[in-house]
Amino acid sequence: MVYRAPRLPRRINMLTDSINSGYLFGGVATAMIFSALWAERMNARLRIVTRHERPDASCFDHVIKQSGLVLNLDVDFSFCPLSDDASPIDIGLEDFFVTTSWWTTWAVKASLGVDRVVHLLQEDERMFYPHGDERLLCEEVLATEDLTFLVNAKILYDHLIGTGVPGVGIKGSYFEPAFPLSSYYYDYELDRSSKRKFVFYARPNNLRNLYYRGIQVIERALQRGVLDPDTWDFHFIGKDLAPVLLAEGVQPTIHQNLPWAEYAKLVRETDLGLALMYTPHPSYPPLDLAASGAVAVTNRYGPKQSLDSYSRNIICAACDTDSLIEAVAEGVALANDIPTRIAQYESSSFCRDWRRSFSSVIDDLCERMTLTCS
Repeated sequence: MVYRAPRLPRRINMLTDSINSGYLFGGVATAMIFSALWAERMNARLRIVTRHERPDASCFDHVIKQSGLVLNLDVDFSFCPLSDDASPIDIGLEDFFVTTSWWTTWAVKASLGVDRVVHLLQEDERMFYPHGDERLLCEEVLATEDLTFLVNAKILYDHLIGTGVPGVGIKGSYFEPAFPLSSYYYDYELDRSSKRKFVFYARPNNLRNLYYRGIQVIERALQRGVLDPDTWDFHFIGKDLAPVLLAEGVQPTIHQNLPWAEYAKLVRETDLGLALMYTPHPSYPPLDLAASGAVAVTNRYGPKQSLDSYSRNIICAACDTDSLIEAVAEGVALANDIPTRIAQYESSSFCRDWRRSFSSVIDDLCERMTLTCS
């Protein structure tokens, strides 16, 4: 619910479900970084509006710090829960919106229209659902005329245009995410003479992450001797995890809802990771791993056939179990070949600066929305 208020300052409003611990990785963090940089460029205030949980301001500060940014920015936080008795939030004549999902776009569209909305697309959201009401609503939002899109990664941008979201090509642009060296780097001083570290990105309740296929791959890799428990320590990173006992008596260490700094530290210590995403987007974990000098194994899907454009330390394979086990075996060999692994890390093409990552798209938004930006 909203109400109009006069004489409010120019604001960028980022609308999302939560910014609290457990939500900070990947898309939510990217949305906060983009919204903050756009607000700074416009000499505007930033207001973060959450719908499921009251926002924790310290989480925003944590993301900005870990992103390597120093901002000159005023930030407000509002909670607008999905309930009939919720207090409405004020909207001014110079409010602009960054929406982070089709449902937050739908909410703004229903109240205000879309002429001042940027829909930050970080996945093909249609793929979240079977063919039913939610998918229909999602498709209707993505078909909204005059909606401005900002897409995370060219590979997803091309996929969306090619699969029936023409507005992305008409009023859309894309960016490549950044991996600042303050968090993501190969630690040359780390002692790697003992056991290697294997990480599995594990989210059983996020079906597109193929948790059970990943478990099957790790189990069979252990049984076939591709992964040797005497050589590798095993770690599961994610959420909604319970302890698990794998083949050969392996019980991985569980890491859930890590603060970003701890997550980045664990990634820097990793030698080989398995991170699956049954969608066209690369997803962040394979990129996080490779940007920190690890070898990452992930699956192919649609246009996502190779991620060499980011780093040759990312190995893409078909989704069948045997192909992924072969990729893990290739990953083991590469992780142990330190000179080649380092050379391919050093020749990777990751953007390391969020300002540079978003510079051209913010220029484009200013022009498209006829804004006067500072």
